[in-house]
Amino acid sequence: MQKRALIALLIVLMLLVSSCSLIQKDPEVDAATEIVKVGDEVFTKGTIQNMVQDYLQQEQIYYNQYYGQYIDITDKNIIANAQDAVINGVIRQSVLTSKSKELGLDTLSEEDQAEVDDLWQQYYDLVKNYMFGETELEGEELDKAITDSITTTFGITKESLVESTIAENLRNEIVKDVTVSDDEVAAEYDTRVANAKTSYENNPSAYGNAYNQGTSTIYYRPAGYRLVKQILIKFTDEDQTMLDELDSKISSLNSLITSYRNDLSAANLENLDELLGQVQSDVTVGLPEIGAVAPELIATTTDMLPADTEENVKQLLLDLHEAEEKLALYQTLRDDAQKAAYDHITADADDVLAQLNDGADWDTLMAEKTQDPGMQSGKTSETGYAVCENMSGFDSAFVNAAMALANIGDTSDKVASDMYGYYIIKYVGDVEEGAVALDDVKETIHDELLSTKQDETYNAKVDEWVAAANAKIDKKALND
Repeated sequence: MQKRALIALLIVLMLLVSSCSLIQKDPEVDAATEIVKVGDEVFTKGTIQNMVQDYLQQEQIYYNQYYGQYIDITDKNIIANAQDAVINGVIRQSVLTSKSKELGLDTLSEEDQAEVDDLWQQYYDLVKNYMFGETELEGEELDKAITDSITTTFGITKESLVESTIAENLRNEIVKDVTVSDDEVAAEYDTRVANAKTSYENNPSAYGNAYNQGTSTIYYRPAGYRLVKQILIKFTDEDQTMLDELDSKISSLNSLITSYRNDLSAANLENLDELLGQVQSDVTVGLPEIGAVAPELIATTTDMLPADTEENVKQLLLDLHEAEEKLALYQTLRDDAQKAAYDHITADADDVLAQLNDGADWDTLMAEKTQDPGMQSGKTSETGYAVCENMSGFDSAFVNAAMALANIGDTSDKVASDMYGYYIIKYVGDVEEGAVALDDVKETIHDELLSTKQDETYNAKVDEWVAAANAKIDKKALND
């Protein structure tokens, strides 16, 4: 009896297992599985999966476009992170939509609607004029084509403009009572001044770079800076092209030489220079032409090397010798090309100096003659560049000449630059050491502090609403 009962039990278990393996999910039913529920709003498996796939594809495009990196969107950890991001996003958006309705902000005012309509019309006219100027489409067909192109080109629809306006109105409602006091601004000012002073003490060039680039707010001015203007007489385009090509070849040869020497060092040769001196070659070169500067090596031989020298070492020695011979030739060519480049612009530089010596107005002449964009427009064209001793970020020839001027108002002779041409520099003033006045940066600090406090207030309130919504999530069903 016990044996029969055991056999019967085994048969039942086998049937259960086999029957389970035959069960197949209905795709439509599976896609309709509830994954997220926020209040009365439900997000199904199909919806979440599609959003996750879109998220992964956009992430892949982003990393490839901006970082040149490929991410494997089939990786389970990357998928899990995408699922979390999508689920958190739909919950947050559902809560915000619900709160907008609750607060009566889900319908635009006439003024807001007019702004949305106006913005949409601007997009519409732009796309119509630039993309459909010669189209044969008309009426509804043309309207649809333009509307589709707006979405494809800018990633927006008229509905999305409405949604973003509603979201902005909700945010404004949440942060409407956020303020920043004068005391907070003053305290932040003191902190920024102290931090800037420390930063410039550690890196004096940082102030000059920030000032000249105009990319950040200045809170402190270190000692040792002066303001200078310049009239740049550039090499001709043809000469600059020649110099750039030669510089490129010299750079490539230097890299090769470093590589060959590293390989030979790995061979543990004690007499490298002696062996290298036993490699013989003759080098010839014709007059250089742009795009065709190519010294040639002929009759290169390693026959004078010891007979027991390994073949790979012989080849490395030969390659190194040839590279160094070519480098010497290219450097000579570069020196000759630069001399010719100076000759071609010397008359122009001397003419500028002669006009200055005859009393020409510096700023007027600079506006007419300089080929430096920084002296043609923007703040630096009015105030000059801020420079200090040994400043990085500028040609050392420019910095040294600028700092060598003794008195405000002094003008340099023409100063040769390896990179650009001739500098003619005027010392126009000193930079006063110390903190920038609070009134000069008060508005900037206030606006930045206010923006930060508003972001913190908004995010805290939304997080509070999301927690209170107590969304139901079935992550397991999403991955079944």
